[in-house]
Amino acid sequence: MIYRLISTLSLAILVGCLTLQAFAEDSKNTANKVANSTNKVTQTHFGLKELARTSQLLQRSAMDLIDEVEQTQVVYGTGPQMLGAIIRPVADFPDEKREEMAGLVPPSKKWVKYIVKQMADLMPMLENDINGMNLPENASSEITGDMHDIQDSLAQIKSHFDNLNTVIKEDKLDNLKIGREALAIYDSLTKINGLTKRMSHILIDTSS
Repeated sequence: MIYRLISTLSLAILVGCLTLQAFAEDSKNTANKVANSTNKVTQTHFGLKELARTSQLLQRSAMDLIDEVEQTQVVYGTGPQMLGAIIRPVADFPDEKREEMAGLVPPSKKWVKYIVKQMADLMPMLENDINGMNLPENASSEITGDMHDIQDSLAQIKSHFDNLNTVIKEDKLDNLKIGREALAIYDSLTKINGLTKRMSHILIDTSS
């Protein structure tokens, strides 16, 4: 009788220990999953921050290129209330006179080459930031959709940058051709910047 009681108690203790061990393992696994999820969200936040920084630097270069090809001619004029000659940009003149004087200053090959070199250095960084983005496993459809749009924008940027490199190899630099490709790159980067901000806000809202 005593032997049976001891055996029963021993079995109950063993079952209790196994249950506690299983509970501890489940708690540990749950904690690890939460930690991994938190780490991935943190990694995604960092990745978005790096992408935004690269995108903004590349966008600044694109704007520098746009500014270079949008310079208007400067004309000289005198007036009854003015002493000597003055320099005035074409944009300051009335529309009827602007047609006669309007024109874009040919872009400087030196500066175009310098700016495009900056953009070329940033392009692989932008691509790595996008392709290396580590999204959380439980990322919402909004996050994955925005990431898909960012990848589409990257493809457009690469296409326009290839066109830009072809255009600047022509014997005579064409303001409009260069400006068209630079503006397309700038617009795609504006879209990427907006999407990265949106993704960051969504991650903050869902992780809080």
